[in-house]
Amino acid sequence: MVCSLSRTLKFPSNFPEKTCPSALAGRLWTSVTYKYLRNKYPGPLSEAFCYLTDSGRAYFLPAFLRMIIVNRDAVDDLPETLLSFFSKDTELCTKLSKGQRSFVLEVLEREFSGNAVYADRLRKAKSILSS
Repeated sequence: MVCSLSRTLKFPSNFPEKTCPSALAGRLWTSVTYKYLRNKYPGPLSEAFCYLTDSGRAYFLPAFLRMIIVNRDAVDDLPETLLSFFSKDTELCTKLSKGQRSFVLEVLEREFSGNAVYADRLRKAKSILSS
């Protein structure tokens, strides 16, 4: 399945970076790597994720999770952004299979378990992703 730009990306009219839409439009999520997105989009990876619609977030989520796992020291606040989405955004969760939700939770727990600052959000995310 190839991602459709018109259904997946939603940018404000004054968005200064024109590279993110062209970087993701028509791409398979498997082709969106850290190196690829860094070469095409200069902004924070968390920002790129935020500008996607729920369908786009669900579609490209595996690519963003892979970026966290493989390039943890270089992904700015992407893990925190995903934790924020999954601790309150049940709409995105409805677009994921049980296995996908389980994997997201595994990544978030690996990132935030034992960190008191994120304990409440991680607990909420676990509740949402486990349902």
